[in-house]
Amino acid sequence: MISLRRLWESDQRQDAGDLRVVRLLLQGMALHAVEGDPQEHEKFRSDMNALLDGLGETSSPAVLLMTTGAALKTLEDYNQRTSRYVRVQGAELHHMIAMLTKTVANLGAGSERSVARLQEIGGQLEKTVLIEDVRQLKLRLEECLEGIREESLRQKTESRHTVEGLQHEISQTQERMRTAAAAPMRDPVSGLLTRAEAEVAFQGAAQGSERAYAAFFVVDRVAVINARFGYAVGDRVLNLYLDELRPRLSAADRIFRWSGPAFVALLLRADRLDRLQDRLRFLVPAKVEKMVELSNRSALLPISATWTVFEVTLPVGELTQKLDQFLATQWQQRED
Repeated sequence: MISLRRLWESDQRQDAGDLRVVRLLLQGMALHAVEGDPQEHEKFRSDMNALLDGLGETSSPAVLLMTTGAALKTLEDYNQRTSRYVRVQGAELHHMIAMLTKTVANLGAGSERSVARLQEIGGQLEKTVLIEDVRQLKLRLEECLEGIREESLRQKTESRHTVEGLQHEISQTQERMRTAAAAPMRDPVSGLLTRAEAEVAFQGAAQGSERAYAAFFVVDRVAVINARFGYAVGDRVLNLYLDELRPRLSAADRIFRWSGPAFVALLLRADRLDRLQDRLRFLVPAKVEKMVELSNRSALLPISATWTVFEVTLPVGELTQKLDQFLATQWQQRED
């Protein structure tokens, strides 16, 4: 736990206190992050430390705001990857336990106890949501497998082909899980590829021969809609704006979900930046009103977005900083 009480009671200037708060929060997030995939955990801590190193002895409110936004984005990406890691681990274990239960039940005499233990582990796995619980169940599964191996030795002649088939099936299952884990991540709300995929696309476009642009759209009033009507309605508003935007762009343009209520489109155009901006003023959807279903009634909600466009050049990190700064500015203006 991080105590902030002594910071508020100190005689330091408010801006210095804010900087120390941000430092403590970044240190706490890096230190106490739940470890799932070791490589992802190490990358998360490295990213958080990089943000810490980027803070000087004194920083302006704008720098603190950008650093906080970058930290939230890093934490959001890590949470998504950790949740995905838990799902992949759980699915793999569940499939293995089901196969083991079926196989052990066919081994004959002496298998009843192992079947009961596997069924118990399978029942607990369905309730598991924490990484530590998955690890504990893996240990119990290893103990159960040891007992199964002892029974298999006593019935070696009859079970040899069954065990070989089981090992092959487990290998195939693990390969399917690895393939699923390596697949591009998609935003569950819009179905679009996520920010991580957008950054990869920016890198490729910046190294290509064609001129490329990033058109950035921040859907207005989503936070207010979430607070008043719930996140399901806010998600519906995001998708309604996406439905308005998508047909106005070229079929070759790629749209990604960014952080928060934002989308980014990768556009390959020969136009200069100012000419493209003029074109987009006619293409970007104007403010519209859509009927949205609430819990017990319908409401006519206004839907619009604030947008900007940047040229995609190397280094791509500068472009992502501009997008994050624009998003943070829109949030700040709405709070003000």
